[in-house]
Amino acid sequence: MKKLCFSTYGENCYNNNGKLIELYQTGLNRFTVYYGLHVKENLDYSQAAKEIGECILHNAACQGYLDDITHRSALAKRLIGEVIKDGSFNSNDD
Repeated sequence: MKKLCFSTYGENCYNNNGKLIELYQTGLNRFTVYYGLHVKENLDYSQAAKEIGECILHNAACQGYLDDITHRSALAKRLIGEVIKDGSFNSNDD
C-alpha cells in the first residue's frame, strides 16, 4: 500500500520535477515523507507530522518567507548529524 496523502509543487532548493514535499501512507500508521531527494521512511503518525512540518518550514526558509532562520539552522544540524551517524543521507541540503 502506498497512497499519496499530501503534496506541494513549485521551485525551491529541492525541486524534484516540480514536486517539493510529498506524504505517503505506506501501511497502517506508517508514512513516508519526500522532500526532493530527502526521504524519511517508516514513520508513525507523530513522526510524519513532525517531519513534514520541518520540511514545510525549511521550504519557507529557502523561499525567504521566514524572518528568522533558526529553524532552518536546526534542521541543517539535524540532517548533518544523520550523515555523520550512518553516512547514507543523499541530499543537497543548504
